[in-house]
Amino acid sequence: MIQNYQQNYIIKIFNNYQYFRFSIIFRKKAQRSHRTIRQINLNKSQQQGIFMLKRKLNQYADAITWLNKALAIDPKHANSLSEKGQCLMWLNKFEDAITWLDKALAIDPKHVNSLSEKGQCLRKLNKFEDAITWSDKALAIDPNHVLSLSDKGDCLRRLNKYTDAITWLDKALVINPKHVNSLCNKGQCLRKLNQYADAITYFNKALAIDPIHIISLSEKGQCLRSLKQYDESLKFLDQALSINPNHTFSLGCFGNCLQDQEKYEEALIYYERKLKINPNDQRTKNQKEFCEKKLKK
Repeated sequence: MIQNYQQNYIIKIFNNYQYFRFSIIFRKKAQRSHRTIRQINLNKSQQQGIFMLKRKLNQYADAITWLNKALAIDPKHANSLSEKGQCLMWLNKFEDAITWLDKALAIDPKHVNSLSEKGQCLRKLNKFEDAITWSDKALAIDPNHVLSLSDKGDCLRRLNKYTDAITWLDKALVINPKHVNSLCNKGQCLRKLNQYADAITYFNKALAIDPIHIISLSEKGQCLRSLKQYDESLKFLDQALSINPNHTFSLGCFGNCLQDQEKYEEALIYYERKLKINPNDQRTKNQKEFCEKKLKK
């Protein structure tokens, strides 16, 4: 009787956390699409979770509090261990996240989400080959796990294996043609292969789903610069910087675009802004020095 009560209590706590987690995801989607709650089809329990917890949106530490309550009763509750790891990942605490994901995997070695999320953490730590190992473990259990397919593609891209990366990103897109990260990452691979027009096609697909996807905006701007369509390039880079004025890739591309047009004084403004954020960026230092020399002639 007591054991049944404890199990029911754990489930109640975990469900409260799930409401909280859903509210976070909902908030992000609503912000991206500029839609209101009433415009999104939700079931009753999801609506209840949103309205119960709307004041606590994006507070991952609070979500962890709910998970800790469940874990205090049952330290081997695999879903709570895994979800705590995921919250820590959202908080950019990747090493800590891996600790909790490992605990979940010690209980259930085939817990696909934990395998995939550990891979994501390793990717964030720039351990791309290790990350692929964990994505592969997830895919061995669920070959259609979109996040693992996409993450493997992203890791291969970062290892400069662009053709291989596209193979895995395409697999993700066959399952979910609207997976924004896969669309964007495929576009980045195509750009690196100098296939700028094709790359723009995929950035456009990503932006049709998420019009303020900053990486797609900036990458499209960079492609347009490579095609010498400078006005269009600056338009998309400006959109990216309106979302995040400290987006270093966009700042660098904006400076490059101005430099290509011999607008050295304006280019310096963007290089200096980038160097304030990343003072050790040698490439940007060199570009800044080049513009300064041009202005002295």
